[in-house]
Amino acid sequence: MIVRTKEKGRCVFADKDYKKDDVIEVCDYIVIAQAEIEILKTTKINDYWFWMNGAEGDAYILLGNWSLYNHSTYPNMMPIQDAAGNFWFIAMKDIEAGDELVF
Repeated sequence: MIVRTKEKGRCVFADKDYKKDDVIEVCDYIVIAQAEIEILKTTKINDYWFWMNGAEGDAYILLGNWSLYNHSTYPNMMPIQDAAGNFWFIAMKDIEAGDELVF
């Protein structure tokens, strides 16, 4: 579930229990051609895109909750990219309903 907090802004919290190695989410993506990146940088979406192949390739915007997950030095999930480019968020440990989902 997505919750807005004073400390962090939008955060994603588990709406159910997850066991270690459970799939939490699979995120598809939209490719942004390199020629459009300068335009993208002038929009609110600028904080939500990533380079696909280093700083010289196209960019992508992941769909789903990806852009709302916070980073942590103590993550409870990790993203794994498959051959098709989708990102699978996998529980690194047991997660209880109500815990923030972080990577």
